[in-house]
Amino acid sequence: MFTYFDKKIQQVQNREQVLRKDKKKPFLQHIHYFRGFAIVNIAMIHLLFPYLGEHVALFEKARIIVELIFSDSTLYFVLIAGFLFSYLAYKIRIEDYYRVKLKTVILPYVIITFLVTLLKEWHLLTGGFSLSFFTILLKNVLLGTVLTPFWYIPFVAVVFLISPFFLMLSDQTFKKITLFAIFLPLLGTRPSIVISIWHFVYYFPVYMLGMLVARNYTEVLTLIKCYKIWLLVAVFLSSFILSFSLRLPDDSYFLQQNVYYGLFYIQKLGISFLLLYYLKRFDNRRINWLDYLAVYSFSIYFLHTIIQYPIQKIMYLAPLRPYINHAPVLYIFFVAVVILLLTLLISMALNKVLGRYSRMIIGA
Repeated sequence: MFTYFDKKIQQVQNREQVLRKDKKKPFLQHIHYFRGFAIVNIAMIHLLFPYLGEHVALFEKARIIVELIFSDSTLYFVLIAGFLFSYLAYKIRIEDYYRVKLKTVILPYVIITFLVTLLKEWHLLTGGFSLSFFTILLKNVLLGTVLTPFWYIPFVAVVFLISPFFLMLSDQTFKKITLFAIFLPLLGTRPSIVISIWHFVYYFPVYMLGMLVARNYTEVLTLIKCYKIWLLVAVFLSSFILSFSLRLPDDSYFLQQNVYYGLFYIQKLGISFLLLYYLKRFDNRRINWLDYLAVYSFSIYFLHTIIQYPIQKIMYLAPLRPYINHAPVLYIFFVAVVILLLTLLISMALNKVLGRYSRMIIGA
């Protein structure tokens, strides 16, 4: 079956210059750095928001700033995923592609989900076999509910499943579909962290946009150069409106209609395009800290909320209260950075210990 689809893809690639098999692509260091930037933003919203949200009356301004900068940073990750899939399409074989994604994304997700579920629900197994435990485990795997960020894996698993079939479309057909689809997220369709069809309506067009950018990267960079002032205007204007909307009560009509997620979409896409343009200047420069964050991005994604719990418990203990009270917002950011760095170091250590099994267990 896969051989048939591979042949169909190859036929299209042989016709389309942007996807020719003989066009081996160079490694794009700036896209690698963009991935490092993306994981920092994703981790920081998870590490900062719980404490700020819990004490919203004390830290309302800090909470708004954190949401404004870091909220909905998953858009960065989805855009990069679509870009890299299309950019590397010249060497794709569907069966190999599925196998790699199963081993390096789905398998570590299932393993970590099982271990965290076991830790949370171990009491259900004290009397032996428990159907309740396996029901909870199955729900956690299918819906990504065991940890806050894990909703992304059931979403991206479906994306992985259908992505190769987009390569059967001609460049013009794919462009028309994508240019229609990219307006859907403006409806603000992103729901809560519980996975639903609306996640696909909101995020999948971004993945397709990433593919389209990769197919036409030279032209896109030229357009960004011409319109970078307007991109800056879009980022600042959407951020300005968001700064006011984030002060509204949770039950306001504006927030209930998810209009502000449409604004986040504009803001994050504007930032993404500007970063693609400006990071390209660093293609021949080594930025070690961004490189490490990019290399271990998936393991940081899998592990940061696990490491967060004990570290926050320690760093908010009573003996440290004077330091917290002296500069609470600064301290909260300090704790988040410490957790992020520890997650990176633990990921690097586990990579050494686990060796060739590392990607199958922690994703790096």
